[in-house]
Amino acid sequence: MSVTSDLLNYFEKHREIIQKINVVEITKNFRYTNDQSNNFEFALKGPSLVFIGNQAPGEPNNLKQALMTSWAFIETFNGDFNIEILVTIWGPMWNVEKDAEETFNFEFSVVGSNPMKIVYDNQELGTILSTYCGFKAKISDINDIRNSFKEACGKKST
Repeated sequence: MSVTSDLLNYFEKHREIIQKINVVEITKNFRYTNDQSNNFEFALKGPSLVFIGNQAPGEPNNLKQALMTSWAFIETFNGDFNIEILVTIWGPMWNVEKDAEETFNFEFSVVGSNPMKIVYDNQELGTILSTYCGFKAKISDINDIRNSFKEACGKKST
């Protein structure tokens, strides 16, 4: 298989993964209308592809991955469009030994100050309580994804 073919296959895998992710914004710090409560929830639009690339030389880790993609989830209200969260997928990871082709890194970068509830494959993972979190998980194991998410994203950043 050629490098181009491999990259297209990896991109297709990223697209399959991101299609399983839904993001719900919880309006805790800002209300868009007077009739919204402080805990009003609404689904963000997305995903929209923002970037395709690879790990930068000199990254401070020894993980090797095939491809990196970043995806935006966007709030659309009253004709306004705001990126609220970027979800970056790295993988597959080549030097994790077992299950390398099924192991990916997930990074969540929250742009605003409202909490973001993350759903993967129709199962709620939890709410991100910081502006950034990331974890490595086996994409075919929802328990691995859920546990890794809770460990990395379910605590306040310091």
